[in-house]
Amino acid sequence: MSLRYSLSNKLIFAALFASILLLCAAVSCGKANNGAAQNTSDSDTAVSSEVPVDVSLSDLNMELGYRVTRPIKAVGGKKIQWTSSDESIATVDSEGNVNGVQLGECVITATNEFGRSAACSVAVKKVCYLSFDDGPLGSVYSILDALKDNDVKGTFFLVNTVNIGSVKRMVAEGHVLALHTNVNRTSVCYRTMYSYYEGLDILNDKLEELVGQRSNIIRFPGGSSNKTCEPLRMRRIINGAQDLGYRVFDWNASAQDAAFGTDADSSYKYVLATCNEKEEIVLMHDLSFTSKALRKIIPALRARGYTFDTLDNYPDRNYQHKSKYSWKYPDYPAQAVSINEEHAEVEVDGELLLKAAMTPENSTDYIVWQSADEKIAWVSKGGLVKGISLGETEITVKTTSGQTASCTVKVIPKQEESSVDH
Repeated sequence: MSLRYSLSNKLIFAALFASILLLCAAVSCGKANNGAAQNTSDSDTAVSSEVPVDVSLSDLNMELGYRVTRPIKAVGGKKIQWTSSDESIATVDSEGNVNGVQLGECVITATNEFGRSAACSVAVKKVCYLSFDDGPLGSVYSILDALKDNDVKGTFFLVNTVNIGSVKRMVAEGHVLALHTNVNRTSVCYRTMYSYYEGLDILNDKLEELVGQRSNIIRFPGGSSNKTCEPLRMRRIINGAQDLGYRVFDWNASAQDAAFGTDADSSYKYVLATCNEKEEIVLMHDLSFTSKALRKIIPALRARGYTFDTLDNYPDRNYQHKSKYSWKYPDYPAQAVSINEEHAEVEVDGELLLKAAMTPENSTDYIVWQSADEKIAWVSKGGLVKGISLGETEITVKTTSGQTASCTVKVIPKQEESSVDH
């Protein structure tokens, strides 16, 4: 009996001990789960307790030119979604850039992750680009006054004058600097295929010195259909703009202010008579009566549903007349190009003129000169090589149609002039 009793007690204690172990394990597991649940809850609480913020926009009302793209900036929240109430009028991308598709009105909305939103009313209007040639002259200050008083920005096609103050004011007031010509005489700027662009380099260097910026927006003196440059040469110069990275702008409306006998009233009438399209590039000049005409032209065009912009925002790369050169001299690609030297030497600080020839001779291609290492030898747009430092490099020509040729140039020490005893 005692043995059976002892064994029974041991079994009871073993069962009781196992129950206690199971209970402890359950409690421990419960605490672990509760801790995990508590962490999740804390995390959820941290997210849900983030204070919702409102969205604010840089613009609540915007007048947008037809086909022009402008940004709206949004503040508030980490993720902004943009929508347009009518994408047939204006579209908006994920960065808030709004593009005017068609004339009309719509609403651009920015919504953050909290569901808070803000809206900008957009009116897509006809757009006018006011452009001014042949300056800056002294009368440009009254033009800048007229633009400022009417809250309009213009594009100024400059020549190489010394009116430093006006150029600095243009930049400070948000106008766009563009290039017309270095020397405003067609007999000079169109003298060779290269002359025009060599002059633009000089003008751009001066602008960079004065205001710290260069421009790639150009207008040919007389326009791309001018009657003063030899036609084949002009066609090559036009092709050169693309090869050199310039944007070319003619005009489709004119104040006729450079014509003999024109005054402020007649300029106003000319502009109003020709501005009827969705996009107008108006040609004006830096003249004494231009500001008076502007003060009538701007409100009159606004009444017709125009807004104003600068040519750097023009949606296409170029705007050119349907030039007579297009049909009289259609693009005729070069089949080959050559340089008059295959190997040449030039002294340090010395110069060497290389010449290129295209086959056929009447090709409309423009020729671009390049140096493989400008620290050894530099080459101008017209093939003038300057020795910079000792060494050897390749001078290459490339035509608009992609034909190439090269010359190996060796830069040698500068020869000392022999002294003469007296």
